Amino acid sequence: MLHRAAYVALGLDWGYRAIDCTPDRLASFLASLDDGRAWLSLTPTASPADQGRTGRR
Repeated sequence: MLHRAAYVALGLDWGYRAIDCTPDRLASFLASLDDGRAWLSLTPTASPADQGRTGRR
């Protein structure tokens, strides 16, 4: 919501939305993007299953 509000305030016709993507699908998702994207923000999950895989808590 914050991103969208900033885009409106700046007069930009941009969008910002969440897209769920599992690690095994990330490469194909990135390859599917067109040149119209300005940028992406990637946020890793912090689920208990992921913590065991990364060793972080």
